[in-house]
Amino acid sequence: MSLPGNREQTVAKSKWRAFSALRARWKGYKALRRWEGQGKPLPPPHIVKQLAVMEYAALFGLRVLVETGTYHGEMVEAMRNAFDRLYSIEIDQGFYEEALDAFGRFTNIRIIKGDSGEVLPSILPEVKQPCLFWLDGHYSGPETGKGLLDTPITKELQHIFLHPIREHAILIDDAREFTGEGDYPSLDRLREFVRNSRPDWIFEVRDDIIRIHPRRPDGGRQIG
Repeated sequence: MSLPGNREQTVAKSKWRAFSALRARWKGYKALRRWEGQGKPLPPPHIVKQLAVMEYAALFGLRVLVETGTYHGEMVEAMRNAFDRLYSIEIDQGFYEEALDAFGRFTNIRIIKGDSGEVLPSILPEVKQPCLFWLDGHYSGPETGKGLLDTPITKELQHIFLHPIREHAILIDDAREFTGEGDYPSLDRLREFVRNSRPDWIFEVRDDIIRIHPRRPDGGRQIG
């Protein structure tokens, strides 16, 4: 007995996505070993970013992920089974539609269209527990989405710091881009901005990722 056409297509798509996820994971770990063997040049492969997200989620017991900058959905795909709830914001119409097609059927994933610096406040009222922010909504070249600014990072952080929950953890991708040129603040300026709002929080940069978070539950400073 054959499956109805639509169901057959859904099953086929599910099998293909499962295979693609396994293949991507294998390729990711190969890229990780190669990157480490080359002395960890920047930028790192995407698997390094995925591992950082999983590391901080586990360390602080975070079950909600908010991502800015969906792009092709690599982070959403990698994390869709790791969090109870996942939000991802994308400004580019094409990338948004691509993500909606890929993840729209998952009840724990919400894809939002818009400039993250503007639409983040519409999501935050739904956040009722500490969560992990993966901020990657900045312009990084002609193939990425762009709003009025090259990076909405200052607005994003302002919204997060105004949220009543103060136990969030924040990871910002592409630390190498924060040089003070264009709309990008320098790392020193960004550190000062964070210190003014969260003077007791950790601000560190490692593997091209800015890591902003409360002190470790065990009182330690360094992670990893």
